Amino acid sequence: MSGLLGICSFASLITYITSPDLQMEESGAVAPRGQLLLTAQFLCSAAQVFLMVPVAVWFYRWDVGRNGVARHWAMLGVVALGAVGVLRLIAMVDVAISDILFMLPMGLVGAWLIAINRANPMALPKWMRIWGAVAGVGLLGVGLNFIFNGGLAVFSEGPRAYGNNVRFHIGLGLFGFPGFALFATWSILLGLRLLTLSRRWLH
Repeated sequence: MSGLLGICSFASLITYITSPDLQMEESGAVAPRGQLLLTAQFLCSAAQVFLMVPVAVWFYRWDVGRNGVARHWAMLGVVALGAVGVLRLIAMVDVAISDILFMLPMGLVGAWLIAINRANPMALPKWMRIWGAVAGVGLLGVGLNFIFNGGLAVFSEGPRAYGNNVRFHIGLGLFGFPGFALFATWSILLGLRLLTLSRRWLH
């Protein structure tokens, strides 16, 4: 479910940014269909990460007594995923909160993905670990792009300060598109693997 919602969020965002007639005007107004797409994107994104919190907790429990380092990374995953979801929802109801603040903890989600796939506490196949690690690099890049490429301006210049920052948007495209897409598909693959393992244990 997390992966499917991630794909829905990603598709809504791509549709919005590739449809000039739906995007925000200089006055701040957004066409009804554009607003619907943004709402779907925010809600699906928030639900996506909230549904991954139990997965991070499960990684922690799986690793008890095995690798303390992996457990610490799992704890970071729980906090980071929860923070992303909360910031996504807050930005929907409070215009004073920038809608890109979630990118800070999203960078930590990327670090969690890289660490979990490297530690491999549940013996994921190598190709799947690479898939997850590449997704993690993309999401980590989203967080670093926020810090070093103009995102911090939202704290001093207002929640929409990034709007005309070309460098910020280029960096977000380079890291965000592969990061968000691969994270969603990795989540689906992980869910299918967990389902397969649970059936084996039951039998």
